[in-house]
Amino acid sequence: MGFHGISTRNSIGWAVSHGCVRMFNEDVRQLYEMVELRTPVVVQP
Repeated sequence: MGFHGISTRNSIGWAVSHGCVRMFNEDVRQLYEMVELRTPVVVQP
């Protein structure tokens, strides 16, 4: 699973990924500053 930014803001909210967590670029930059690499992640519906 990957977390990454997007190139077009209007693609958020649409099922266009194959499992990645797509985020606004500014949000993924903030997440990168807050979380260490290899931190376990649990995704729940």
